[in-house]
Amino acid sequence: MTDLFYKIVDLSLDASYIIILVLLVRLLLKKAPKKYSLLLWIPVFVKLLVPFSFESNLSFIAAKDKIISHSPLTLEVSREERLYTPSYNIKQSEFRGNLHKDNVDFEHKQIETPAAKQIDLLPYIWISGLGFLIFYTGLDTLRFKSKLKNSRQLTNNIYINETIKTAFVFGLIKAKIYLPQGLSEDEKRYILKHEKIHIRRLDHISKFLAFAISSVHWFNPLVWPAYYLMGLDMELSCDEEVLKELGSQIKADYSKSLLSFSSGKRILSASPIAFGESNTKSRIKNILSYKKPKFWISVLAICILALTLVACFAKSPEGEKETPAEAEVENLEEESSKFKPHNLPDKDLRIDEGVINAAISYIQNKIDYLSEHGHKIVDYKIEFYEKHNEFNHIRENPLELWEISYSLKFKDSENFLKSADAEDLGGGWVGNIEMGPFLLFEIVDGEYRPLGNVAATDDAGYLYGNKMRQEMAIREFLDRIGNILVSYNSEHKIVSFNDSSGTRIKLLLSKPIRDDEKGIWIVERFLDTYGNLYLWPYNNEAELESYEYFKDLQEKADKGEESWRLDPIDAAFDYIENVLMDTTVRKSQVLLEEESDLEYFYEIPESEYLGYYMEMSLDNKSSSPDISPHIDIDKVELVDDRERFEEIGEKSNTFEKFGYHIYNPATYPNTIFLTENTKFYISDWANSQYDGTDKMKEVSAEEFAFYAKLQSGKFLVYVKSVNGEALEVGEIVLP
Repeated sequence: MTDLFYKIVDLSLDASYIIILVLLVRLLLKKAPKKYSLLLWIPVFVKLLVPFSFESNLSFIAAKDKIISHSPLTLEVSREERLYTPSYNIKQSEFRGNLHKDNVDFEHKQIETPAAKQIDLLPYIWISGLGFLIFYTGLDTLRFKSKLKNSRQLTNNIYINETIKTAFVFGLIKAKIYLPQGLSEDEKRYILKHEKIHIRRLDHISKFLAFAISSVHWFNPLVWPAYYLMGLDMELSCDEEVLKELGSQIKADYSKSLLSFSSGKRILSASPIAFGESNTKSRIKNILSYKKPKFWISVLAICILALTLVACFAKSPEGEKETPAEAEVENLEEESSKFKPHNLPDKDLRIDEGVINAAISYIQNKIDYLSEHGHKIVDYKIEFYEKHNEFNHIRENPLELWEISYSLKFKDSENFLKSADAEDLGGGWVGNIEMGPFLLFEIVDGEYRPLGNVAATDDAGYLYGNKMRQEMAIREFLDRIGNILVSYNSEHKIVSFNDSSGTRIKLLLSKPIRDDEKGIWIVERFLDTYGNLYLWPYNNEAELESYEYFKDLQEKADKGEESWRLDPIDAAFDYIENVLMDTTVRKSQVLLEEESDLEYFYEIPESEYLGYYMEMSLDNKSSSPDISPHIDIDKVELVDDRERFEEIGEKSNTFEKFGYHIYNPATYPNTIFLTENTKFYISDWANSQYDGTDKMKEVSAEEFAFYAKLQSGKFLVYVKSVNGEALEVGEIVLP
């Protein structure tokens, strides 16, 4: 604990200098958007957490290093701490031979000084203060949570509570928005927009992490003001985002809604997961003075921000050793490093022989491949490796996911760098050879066999996420390299539906546990109209494999709980609502296809979009030469369901009179490409008028475009498309 405390003290001292710098730079950014001021606090809390830095002459904390290097107390404690840390070196008998470790014993003596004896109690004072904060905030969180039990759910994650006086976000993973009773519609609109932006930006998680880090450094008098100002910048930047999305014309009304919460209505809780509104005066002042920033101000702010980040994380380049004690430690470390082979991680103390040999084999195959394509590799090294997870239910043999970072030394790296998106490390060394550092291994009879690199390119960060998300990334990878058509060999069903925009989606359902009438159905993958295939995790929070998750669901169904999972339509509808998070789809719109074979599932579904005609481009001359002929429509939803009509909250005479309403919440061009096979249809008025039915006639693309221009008002059309290409475009005639 003593060593940990002094490491935290050292981090806190470094961060204190950065806090001072951020406070000064924050004044320079006074007129810039507050999102830049908010970003300034990232290096503060990162520095409080990890000792990350890189060498540069532009280092703000270099002065600190020179000042504290002359402190006898710091010198003695640091020397004692470093000399008592065990160090290892790794011997390698062959290039790919057996690996083992030997201890290097340092001769050392403890340096006893009066100052060192006096500070023995400090670590215990620190841990006591931290324990008190954890206990107090934890107790307050439970107390505050109990007050919210009687809240009334409004919709999704939004709740109304009669006992609270102000709005706030509560929770981390499944954050909920709590609103007080009696809000006007405008107040509710602005507050919900503000809180949703917080959740979208993960501000509630960022502020919780900042609170946790501040609690660890509770003894530093600069940390709590930094935490407060970060929260203020977070609120101000969120207000600016609201104005950006809803328009500056709401300034007055938005300020009034904030003012109504300003008197005695602050959230009275010390809970770090209760994210409430505050700083009303500063926020109103910022809202009323907000203007869209000029371009040069944003550019200047970005430059200042970049320089600040570099200054915060930079350290002085290697220079003179400041003291004899530091020189002694450096000599010891240099001596031990002579025994470490350059092609293995310096930091690793517990070499796993099997996985390292397998990784070296994989790297050697990569070297052979590059050599065959004219690149000369003269050396390699593994900088880092770490096991992330093991999986026992994906294939017959266990799989393990490892993060392994390696680099290669080229005889001529310039030729390779011209043709690859890699990192030039200098001296012929090249890093980031592949898309991501994750290697997948299959363990067969105790032997590690590399299956390949699982590229970390997904937006959701699956490979850095929990076990179920990692599993989905692995399944996608195995699909690509093995042309796998299905994950679970069982009976299958295919379900399809249209989302609110008209996009057609197919769901493939399987029975992962029991392949009989009592087996639950799950959606294992889905295909959209653009030919994109998706495997999504059922539970983004689950630290277990999906098989284990489904096994638990099956056990519930066997007990008579959630028996609706035995019906494919019910299972598909639950997936649409709770995994895809599409609440606009009605259960009646979810259709069970007659076909159930995999070939049919992989046929790209046809979508039909409705929208107002905007324009058509029939050749490359009328638009960018890189854009093919296309039609732009402003997508709409034809609402013919009363429940859906009431949900969107609009008033329409057409719905009451004819039973439909055209829902067009935003005007935005959606492009669908045209081909030479696209068919066009308009109303055949000459023939329709005699028998009272609407008839359509096929016309050319040019005739359709001309006809569309002649229409007064908004011209409603449909577009049937597959993979982003229009099959058919036609006029819609409504009563």
